[in-house]
Amino acid sequence: MFDRGDLIATGIAIFSVVWAISTFLATRRDARERTAFSLHEFYNKSEMVSARARAWDFVSSRSRERPVRYSAWWADPDPTCQSGLNDLEQVLAFWHRVYAADLEGKLDRPASRRLLGYYFAHWRAKLRPLAEDTRDHDADFESALETFLDKRLNWLARGARIAEPNTDGGGLA
Repeated sequence: MFDRGDLIATGIAIFSVVWAISTFLATRRDARERTAFSLHEFYNKSEMVSARARAWDFVSSRSRERPVRYSAWWADPDPTCQSGLNDLEQVLAFWHRVYAADLEGKLDRPASRRLLGYYFAHWRAKLRPLAEDTRDHDADFESALETFLDKRLNWLARGARIAEPNTDGGGLA
């Protein structure tokens, strides 16, 4: 029915397909893990650590009364407010990058949860009032704020145990 040459050719073909698929999957996983570690490295660079701390304090000082509106902060000509917004923009851009990488399937979820989940849970708790109020009261909704409202990132904060965010200016950045 089959000669030995056909069996060898079939075996080689099957092996080649299995090898190609396994190599593809391993390479893809490695790339997604590298993305997670690169994001973690960026999050912990000294410039970002400083910007995060200033942004945390800025949001704490500006979020005491609701509604909190992002556009109102941008309209404030006070240089201190503008500086705080620049720091906040760095934080928003970072978390939006994580969000986009996940939506594109370019992020290893287990590694990302271990490396960034705790921090994301804190930032989401801190920025959710701003995101909700901006969504509900501003015609111009900053797309990076959707990161903190979209349930598709619930996996990132899953398992992170945090208290309510500290509103007196201190806290985790």
